[in-house]
Amino acid sequence: DIALERRMEIAQKVVFLARSLREKSKIRTRQPLRRILIPVASPQQRRDLQAVEDVILEEINIKAVEYVSEETGIVKRSAKANFKTLGKKCGKNTQTVANAIKEMNPAALRMLSQNGNYILTVGEEQYDLTTEDVEIISEDIEGWLVASEGALTVALDTEIDDTLRAEGIAREFVNRIQNLRKQSGLDVTDRIVLNYYCSPQIEVAIGSMKEYIQSETLAEVITYQEMENGESVEIDGEVIVMSIEKIGI
Repeated sequence: DIALERRMEIAQKVVFLARSLREKSKIRTRQPLRRILIPVASPQQRRDLQAVEDVILEEINIKAVEYVSEETGIVKRSAKANFKTLGKKCGKNTQTVANAIKEMNPAALRMLSQNGNYILTVGEEQYDLTTEDVEIISEDIEGWLVASEGALTVALDTEIDDTLRAEGIAREFVNRIQNLRKQSGLDVTDRIVLNYYCSPQIEVAIGSMKEYIQSETLAEVITYQEMENGESVEIDGEVIVMSIEKIGI
């Protein structure tokens, strides 16, 4: 299925770029983010992305994908010459051509990315540039991180509000509870009583996500209380003490 293979290849590239941006900004995978912005060059590219949108959202833990036209200029690009390959083509004019590459406009850079080559006119000479001759740089914009691979660019909204932060903490908390369930030898269907104690800030986040936590961990009862014995875990630099107890049938 050639069409499916093409769509999945696009999805894999988007996921790879988004994950690299998370690593760059040290945003953990379980922390949800609001949106990812993808400039699209054609209706076909938009359809391909929309067909695999659910896969992308799940893999990179993003709430929404937003598509924009390449012409909007939201994602800024610049270019610089690769002197190693350019020198072989341009000889004594290499520096002049390199200066012209710096001045290439967004439309020219887009054409180079999409087609793999671009005819650059410098004075009376024309040079057939390829993506090996020109390094296209996607610039971060305020509140976003930007990455590109070939003709594909993604911009990740890195702003984390209180709601997103609470959900991220809850996901981490669920992970720790699931680990404790395994360590305690519980079956996946066993229901539990969960006790925990933490700072007021973390307690507010966990309290706001109580139903989600109960559903994911099969906790019939969740109680916030001080305790002398329990498992200590760390989330967002804060220590949470917790204990679980299997509910008998």
